[in-house]
Amino acid sequence: MKNKNLAILVIPVEKFVKYSLEPLQRADKARAFRLALGYDKTNYKLLIDQIVSKLKRYDPKPKGNDGFGMRYETVVRIKGANGKTASVRTVWNYDKSSGETIMTNAYVENVKGGKSMSGIVATGNKVRLTNGLIAWIIEELDQSVFLAEILGTNGTIEQTSEIKTSDIKSVFVEYEEPYQIEM
Repeated sequence: MKNKNLAILVIPVEKFVKYSLEPLQRADKARAFRLALGYDKTNYKLLIDQIVSKLKRYDPKPKGNDGFGMRYETVVRIKGANGKTASVRTVWNYDKSSGETIMTNAYVENVKGGKSMSGIVATGNKVRLTNGLIAWIIEELDQSVFLAEILGTNGTIEQTSEIKTSDIKSVFVEYEEPYQIEM
C-alpha cells in the first residue's frame, strides 16, 4: 500500500483456506473466486501473491474506526489462474499497538472488468428468480442474458439454463440478505 503508515501488512492464510475459499464456510465467496478468477484452496498462494503484488500501486481508502482499529479498503485488479481479470476488494484493520495492518476480508467485486446491470448482477452472484427458485450466475452472455445453475429445493443443481434480467427478482449479498433489483 502506498500509505507508509501501513508498511507492515499481515495476510492470515486462514482467511483464504478456512473462509474466503472454503465452500462449506462461505459458498458465495468461494464460488465467486473460483468462477471469476480460477482460485480455490489448492492455489490460494497464487491469489495472495497477486494481491500483494498489486497493493503497492493503490492508495488505501480509510473507512473509519470499527472498534478493532482503523479500517482501510483497497480494490485491486488481479489476473486469475484462469487468465481472467477481476476486481478484488481487500479490507484491512490497522493495529496501532503492533503497527501491523491485518487483512480481515477479501472478495471478488465484479467480473469482466465492468458492471453488469449497474453492478447489481455479475458472475458468481446467487439470485432469487421470479418463480421463487434460487440460481447461481455462471456467465454473462450479454447485457441482459446470463447462464445460470438453477438449484432445486434441496440446494443441489437441477439444471443449467439461460435466464434474462426480467427473470431475476433479487440478488443475494453478503450474509444472504436479498435486495430488489431496480429496473
